[in-house]
Amino acid sequence: MPTFIWNSVTTEFNGKPITGSYSVNDETVTVRYRAKSKATGFEAFPEATAKMLLRELATAQLTAKAK
Repeated sequence: MPTFIWNSVTTEFNGKPITGSYSVNDETVTVRYRAKSKATGFEAFPEATAKMLLRELATAQLTAKAK
């Protein structure tokens, strides 16, 4: 069973900072934000990919919460 090392990642959403966690395993980045997670492959910049996924998770969760 692989061991995952989780790192903090912060980006901006609607002018406010949001923070999540990300892990890199082989060529996959997994991001956690609140109770959700999302994963995708990356080629060169895992932290940039993690920020993109974090914004996607925040958009989905915070816009659903606003409805």
